[in-house]
Amino acid sequence: VIEELPRSIGDVVCVFYLVLRGLDTVEDEMSLPKEEKRVLLKDFAQILYSDRWSRDDLGENEFYRNLLQNFPRVTKTFRSFEEKYRRIIVETTERMAAGMIEFIEKDYSIDDLNDYNAYCHYVAGLVGKGLSEIFV
Repeated sequence: VIEELPRSIGDVVCVFYLVLRGLDTVEDEMSLPKEEKRVLLKDFAQILYSDRWSRDDLGENEFYRNLLQNFPRVTKTFRSFEEKYRRIIVETTERMAAGMIEFIEKDYSIDDLNDYNAYCHYVAGLVGKGLSEIFV
């Protein structure tokens, strides 16, 4: 679907997806101690301004590991975007990370419909909101 978008936003949408996939890969990694995961999630948006950050030890499959091993390629492209697109990606990443941290604090517990709705908002709703902002 991304290939069908105009080139002017296709790359933005692709990097937006890769950044959030990278963030989700960190959140999904159960071998990371909670405190390390919390810090990594909290700082993930700032990693986008780094040309050196990568990890070889995260990811449940080769595709996710490959993404994080080659994350400097993602961040290099991110840094080439207009500020308006970088802002959307950073703000969405920060909001999603904050929501993920909230559920880490609760030991990933979803106790009721409010928790379920909040979790869905963080991991899916924010993607739609960010995409809407990019498209507008």
